[in-house]
Amino acid sequence: MTGALQAMEFRQCRACEDPAQGRDGLCAPCRGFLAAKQNFARRQGPIYAWDAQKDLRLRRCYNHTDRRDLSRELSRLASELGYPKSALPRRAEQLGLTLWSHVRWTPEEVKLLEEYAGVRTIGWITHHLRAVTGIGRSYNSVKCKAEEIARSLRLREGYAQSDLAELFGITESTVSKWFARGWFAANRQGRVTDREVLAFIALHPWEWHFKRVDEAWLKGLLFSRQARQR
Repeated sequence: MTGALQAMEFRQCRACEDPAQGRDGLCAPCRGFLAAKQNFARRQGPIYAWDAQKDLRLRRCYNHTDRRDLSRELSRLASELGYPKSALPRRAEQLGLTLWSHVRWTPEEVKLLEEYAGVRTIGWITHHLRAVTGIGRSYNSVKCKAEEIARSLRLREGYAQSDLAELFGITESTVSKWFARGWFAANRQGRVTDREVLAFIALHPWEWHFKRVDEAWLKGLLFSRQARQR
């Protein structure tokens, strides 16, 4: 019996090369990743078929800059397609469509994007653009524009305390408590790696909430990791 437990303790995780923990053959970060993926799939709901013609009709709906007009057009299109209305905004997000998606980027917007690309998260940039210019740009819209002007949106390796507070949607004092409890690197001036963040997400799920976390960042952190393992 002891030999079997020792073999289980020292075997490798079936998803990565770290030591496995538990009967499922996974390490703690991979187990947390799998749970997050399953939760994400449940929240996404059923998948509806889209083609070029349907996408074109959806884009025409977003030619309006008034929310009431947009809502009315989306209701009409949803009825014609036989889709629930909630499926249309999800597809619009994938296409980078917003109320202002047909409006050309202003020089002021481009300047702000150049200033904060790689310094702030995409979520922060979208909120800042809206606050400064009054024009709402989606996550995908900002990402596509950054690629067009050849600016990387990748943050510096790792995360500072202020980065973690912003990404998890909490205060810096809460992040300081996480550091004090030894859940992250003891050096508060240093930066936390992706690996440490993944371990924290898996080991302390009650300390963070899906409704507060930067959704785009979390998806990238979890699902890009899966892609690298394939």
